[in-house]
Amino acid sequence: MDKKKKAMFFAVLFMAVATMIAFAYASAPPKVAGDDCGEDHTEQSASVLEGEIAPVNPASAKYLTIQLNQLDGETGANNIANALAALGSVGKIKCDMTTKQFNVQYDGKTLDANKILQTLEKAGYPGKVIQGS
Repeated sequence: MDKKKKAMFFAVLFMAVATMIAFAYASAPPKVAGDDCGEDHTEQSASVLEGEIAPVNPASAKYLTIQLNQLDGETGANNIANALAALGSVGKIKCDMTTKQFNVQYDGKTLDANKILQTLEKAGYPGKVIQGS
């Protein structure tokens, strides 16, 4: 390969690499499942998150409303849901990000409010029961 062709080859290679680097910095990083995007969702009607972990027998179902002052957004709500799912016997959950209140439906035959509060505290989200038992 003569010098002129070699210089042209490296110039094209340099431009291709520079373009790829510029594109990589310009595009947003991919989101991983469960990541909090860091945005404020209050104006997007996402201030209340709810779901069902498992079905609970209606005859033995009990309900708690817990004040969680250290709730830190969607990531915190997901962490709490995962901790409660590990307990078992937890049904519907609802998290209000504005009031920082968490509603939990659970099977009163196998769980009690103290066990739920202990689980939340171990997960880093101490709470206080404001309604239910």
